[in-house]
Amino acid sequence: ARLCGGTTKYVYYGLDLESYRYDFEKEEHFIHISKIARYKGQHLAILAAVRSGSRLAVAGNVEDKAYYYGVIRPLTFLFPKYVSYIGELHGTNDALRRARALIQTPRWFDAFPLVILESFASGTPVIALGEGGIPEQIDPGINGYLCKNAGDLAAAMADIGRIDRRICRQYAEERYRAERMAADYVALYHQVRYGDGW
Repeated sequence: ARLCGGTTKYVYYGLDLESYRYDFEKEEHFIHISKIARYKGQHLAILAAVRSGSRLAVAGNVEDKAYYYGVIRPLTFLFPKYVSYIGELHGTNDALRRARALIQTPRWFDAFPLVILESFASGTPVIALGEGGIPEQIDPGINGYLCKNAGDLAAAMADIGRIDRRICRQYAEERYRAERMAADYVALYHQVRYGDGW
């Protein structure tokens, strides 16, 4: 909205939270979910996992074949102890609720990634680079960590046990219900219908 002059109206996403199962007891691995492309920065997540001695599952469809075959696949062969590519997921909930945290490493202006909200709904914290609208989703130290580089990501992965997973689910329930999204749209339409502008 600021890039468009600061007056653009917007409504935050909402989720049907009753359809999301959540767990507070996690497996030992982290997960990165997004299309495989250079601007999604999976290599940074992999380097952070290696640096922190963590297991990372990378999920997503391959959009950028040169990036996958030239960077990601070689890293999975080089560091099989730390990283694996698990392919495209059909639904994120099961994968997210098992992971210690979701890692997101966009190298572009990522507006407001829905997968981050899905992670909170699954009771899973998020570690991400602070691009685009991501700083509006993550409350550092409460439901995850905002990072600037691979070193920050590694430190956050090592420190993720400090995040209360119950608060992650609570955060989703308080802010990202579909009912709240619908009410926000109704209020916006009401404003337009009766002649208010911006």
